[in-house]
Amino acid sequence: MSWHGAAKAAILAQGDTVERPGLYEPSFMANLIPALPLLAQKNIKLAVNAGSSDTEMLANEVEKAIKEQGLTEKLKVAWIQGDEVLDVVNKLLKQGEKLENICFGGDLKNWGFEPLAAQCYLGGAGIAEAFRQGANIVICGRVADAAPTIGAAIWHYGWDREKDFDQVAGALIAAVIEDIKMVQEGKDRVLVTGVKGKPPPTTTKVGITASGGYQAEFHFLFVGLDLEQKAEWTERQVRNSMGKNVERFSCLKFTLNGYSPEDPRNQDVATVNFRVFAQTKDRSLVVKDTMEVPGFNRWCLENFLQSCPGATIENDLRQSAGKEFFEYWAALIPQKEIKQEVKLLWNGQSINIPPSPSMVEYKDRQWSYETKDPIALEKFGPTTRGPMGWRVLGRSGDKASDANIGFFVREEDEWDWLRSLLTIDKLIQLLGPEYNGKLIERFEIPGVKAVHFLLHDHLDRSYNATSTYDGLGKNLCEYLRAKYVDIPNSFLRRGKI
Repeated sequence: MSWHGAAKAAILAQGDTVERPGLYEPSFMANLIPALPLLAQKNIKLAVNAGSSDTEMLANEVEKAIKEQGLTEKLKVAWIQGDEVLDVVNKLLKQGEKLENICFGGDLKNWGFEPLAAQCYLGGAGIAEAFRQGANIVICGRVADAAPTIGAAIWHYGWDREKDFDQVAGALIAAVIEDIKMVQEGKDRVLVTGVKGKPPPTTTKVGITASGGYQAEFHFLFVGLDLEQKAEWTERQVRNSMGKNVERFSCLKFTLNGYSPEDPRNQDVATVNFRVFAQTKDRSLVVKDTMEVPGFNRWCLENFLQSCPGATIENDLRQSAGKEFFEYWAALIPQKEIKQEVKLLWNGQSINIPPSPSMVEYKDRQWSYETKDPIALEKFGPTTRGPMGWRVLGRSGDKASDANIGFFVREEDEWDWLRSLLTIDKLIQLLGPEYNGKLIERFEIPGVKAVHFLLHDHLDRSYNATSTYDGLGKNLCEYLRAKYVDIPNSFLRRGKI
């Protein structure tokens, strides 16, 4: 996300100074400095997207560290400029562009928030050019996750980004994925074939950040029996204390997280968290300076001693003090509007990286479909009901407020079962109350025996503003792997994963 960009905008609004904090990855220099002699000795190239919203500042810090170690003749530093595009976004808005949200729709002009920062995703072309010019270390800000790898591969193999699409795609295995085949040839060796690439698109993703207001949370701890009733009891008390102030929160959620097992083995496993989460544009509601001022902290705290049996609180209430949070808007902008440049620190040269003339406008999205020729599940024989994860692997993650989930298996018969089992309706059933009623798309990757789902706007406005625990969508797949399905016994005889 572009939290750093929003923080930088807020800092610069107060007047830029040389003392202001660098808004780049804070741990990067501590990891890089010990490695500099080895990079020089072995002539290792390094490309990294640690620049966040202060790419130039980080590049200068790297060059300073190189000088301090006497490695100036062996290590040269470059950085990539062009990802900060707030001016482009404002220009496009004035021209009447919609900048539709790619996760949940809607026009940016109707968002209700004032953009503070905007960063677009650059590719690997600038990195490749920096290496061609002699850079040893290339510092990037917002680039696609794969850009450092792809940029290094373009340079190393001398590929032409205007026509070597299969090779570039192969650097990431990002391609016409239905045609990919993967075969394990030995320990830690997988042969990947069938990779086919396509020309780059005319647009790139842009993340736009705005101040959303302030958020706070309060945590009660319940133990043992009647947990849902205890949660309802406490919620009624807190809402009563808030009175009409409830309407002043843009988001107010009460959630019971966890459960107590039967006959718990100790008190800790019987303890669950009751979370009160609040967001508001009115900072006075979440100030925690004093208990004498009515507000979120007091409305929660005054109830715990007069609430349900066993209710208690944590001894660290810092989360109940309001902190600023940021809303996030993901859209597409034309690549022709971006001015990408490579900055070579050792000679002051700046090299323009124009968009590829091979760009193609892709009007169709990834198509969604159910499986072709599904097999009746009873044909797989007797079953045992248990967690899907006994035989199915998977991963999930976020793309703004969308969530991606991929499930895969290892055996051919298990693949026929998986693709027949996991329909969109089945996924909705497995999601249960987690399903938000929004669009779910599905496609298959037969070469790796995988079924993929895209859950639109599943993550509540994305990581910076989400009211859920799983703001990055990483837990979603594990939740679904824990759900019970009927698994063929012939599969279970192979063992549990």
